[in-house]
Amino acid sequence: MRRNFVEQLHEQLESLEDTEILEIDGASISAIDRFGVALAKGLDLVEAPKDVNGVRTVLREYPHEPKHLFFIWRDADVLLEADVDLFGRLVNAFIGSAAERELITLDVLVLQRIVFLGGDKLGAYAEDPEGALATWLVDGDDDPFDEVKKCLSHPPVITYRLEG
Repeated sequence: MRRNFVEQLHEQLESLEDTEILEIDGASISAIDRFGVALAKGLDLVEAPKDVNGVRTVLREYPHEPKHLFFIWRDADVLLEADVDLFGRLVNAFIGSAAERELITLDVLVLQRIVFLGGDKLGAYAEDPEGALATWLVDGDDDPFDEVKKCLSHPPVITYRLEG
C-alpha cells in the first residue's frame, strides 16, 4: 500500500511545473552516516554530510531553485526506532529549513516539503506532543531555527494513516 502511495504521489508531484523530487530509502538508515550518504546520493553531492549540522547546511544551501522541492523519506521509522533523538533532530532540520525558505529567506521562494513514510511507530511519534513532528526542538544553545520559531509556534505537520 505504501509503495503504491509513493508511486502515485511521485506521479502527481511530477505533474507540477518546476518541481524536484528526492526519494530517500530509509530501509537501511540507522545512523547519521548512512543518512548522509543517502542524501548525498540523491542530491549528487560530492561529499556526504556527516552530522545534523551538515544536513541542515545542505538543505539550506540546496543549489537549485525549483518552485517546489519534495523529499519523500520511505521507511523513516527505521531510523526512528534505531535513534529517536537523531530522527527528531533530522525532522527538525527538514521542517525548519523548509519554513526558512518559505518565511524568512529573501531568496527565490521555494516551497519545500517532506513526506515521512513508515509504520505504527512513526504514527505514534507523530502523535507525541514532545516529538519533533509536534514541537520545535531546541538544538543546542545557538538555536538554528530561532527566527522560524518567531513565525510558527509549532512545525506545520499534517498526519495521514494509509492503512486502516
